[in-house]
Amino acid sequence: MRLSPQERFLELKANEEPYAGESRGLLAGVDEAGRGPLAGPVVAAAVVLPSNFRVDHVDDSKRLTPLRREKLHEEICDRAVSVSWVSVSERVVDEAGILNATYIAMREAIETLSFTPSLVLVDGREIPFLNAPQAAFPKADSTFLSVACASVVAKFVRDSLMADAHQKFPQYGFDTHKGYGTRRHIEALLRYGPCSIHRFSFRPVREIGAVKAVFASGEKTVPAGLP
Repeated sequence: MRLSPQERFLELKANEEPYAGESRGLLAGVDEAGRGPLAGPVVAAAVVLPSNFRVDHVDDSKRLTPLRREKLHEEICDRAVSVSWVSVSERVVDEAGILNATYIAMREAIETLSFTPSLVLVDGREIPFLNAPQAAFPKADSTFLSVACASVVAKFVRDSLMADAHQKFPQYGFDTHKGYGTRRHIEALLRYGPCSIHRFSFRPVREIGAVKAVFASGEKTVPAGLP
């Protein structure tokens, strides 16, 4: 049975209450957006909510429409005790790997809150070298209120950054697929080759880029191992 927005809010809040009590009100939720795309940054957000926070329709950002995320982002930022987000570039993703880049973004988002939380609820795995107690859970963004709010902020910010990227590179359609490996995106990669915000450590980008480079150089054959 599908819960109403009000019931869903109460469920998320109830799941979080034992940890809020344990943290003496200094509880933060953290989540990321953008681990899977072939282009653009990975963004993490951390959120600390007041005990009387109430906004209906909050949920895991992937379950929300863009318009709903935009409205919730405004309300969360307006009513939260503290909100922080950090964008880690595609070059760091290439150099450090997507998992480490995600940890960097999440750790810096927590460290740039207005105070150090007593406990951090993390979506996914524990964050290495975090200077705060943490509890990590799979699907925390659909379980705990503060993590759901963090997921909304991270997703909204990243989508906005990709909309900005579309203005610079309109041929790829970043405003629609946000860098994910959709058919339209792959077709654009095949036609134009990668641009400066593509993640060259991701196999589709690396292979297409290598093939385009071969033909641009005038070589007649593609290196072994490439399509």
